[in-house]
Amino acid sequence: MLAMETRAHFAKKDVAEALDSIIEAGDRLIDLGGGTGVFLREILEANPESEGVLADLPHVVQTA
Repeated sequence: MLAMETRAHFAKKDVAEALDSIIEAGDRLIDLGGGTGVFLREILEANPESEGVLADLPHVVQTA
């Protein structure tokens, strides 16, 4: 597992909770340089009515 992804796993719930008050139903979230999508996945699980776009280098997104 990549070092950044490992660190993200420890903070993902805190980040999702912090953003919960500003995300509204139907929002489209864009995670630029989001790696394997750890944060985006957590946020979308908490906000299933929203959409997400993960953008990173092709070889990184393939592992998401």
